[in-house]
Amino acid sequence: MNIKSINSAAIVLAVSSQVLAFSITDAHAAPVLSDYSITGSVYIVGCCTSDTPVNDPVSAPGTVSGSFSSVNGSTGNGSVTVGLNQYVSASINLTAGGSNSPGSGHIGGSASADLYYSLRILGPTTSVPVIVGANGGATISDPLQVIDTTLTSFFLINNGLFLKAGDSEEKFNSQDIDGFSWSLNKTITFQTNTVYNIDLKTLVLTNIYFGYTANLSAFVDPSFTIDPSTPNANQYVIEFSPGITNAVPEPSTWVMMILGFAGLGFVGYRSRSGAMNAA
Repeated sequence: MNIKSINSAAIVLAVSSQVLAFSITDAHAAPVLSDYSITGSVYIVGCCTSDTPVNDPVSAPGTVSGSFSSVNGSTGNGSVTVGLNQYVSASINLTAGGSNSPGSGHIGGSASADLYYSLRILGPTTSVPVIVGANGGATISDPLQVIDTTLTSFFLINNGLFLKAGDSEEKFNSQDIDGFSWSLNKTITFQTNTVYNIDLKTLVLTNIYFGYTANLSAFVDPSFTIDPSTPNANQYVIEFSPGITNAVPEPSTWVMMILGFAGLGFVGYRSRSGAMNAA
């Protein structure tokens, strides 16, 4: 083989190596995180034709509030808060007019908030345990005075297929509804370099009639923490959709983390003690 052939083969080999290296790198590139999205609204309507309904959409972080008053004396206000620290809440407060004459004394409303975002975890192994903490719930002031009522507070990962926490209650006619609360503090194994889609949902909706009042609220508040007992835990990074930040863990989660660090310290002490004894 002459020098020209050797050089040509070397060039082909070098190019092939570069292509192969690019393909391997590209195949293991971090998956793209989606942008966060926010939907929801504050809606209040009365029964009088001269009333102007409140219909305020929610599409950005912060608080959206709306208030309503009717010529028959009905009043209402609603509020929705969406925080990029992974927090959503919704509330509605209604007072119906005192008359039960035709076309008066009725008011209805709803408030909803939905925060959708994604996360991924980067680290030295293919999976890692994560402490997932969350609190949520919904309240109602006087269940006997409301009709056609819905309370919703949900925390979903991958549409609930990977994780579903929360609850929803509905009341139609004489059905009972009294609100609820829920909490989550669980260690779950996540795959690294994988995108997980998170959905925080709240909804409060009700209708009331003459002389009644209703105050409803709902919220969801999760957090994610790498299990500190994981070897090289500081080498893992939880990344969220741009703009989303991780919430401060609840006290119970801090207890688990402290116990995890204490366990690591004890293991380290036993290892050093064993090494000294062996020496």
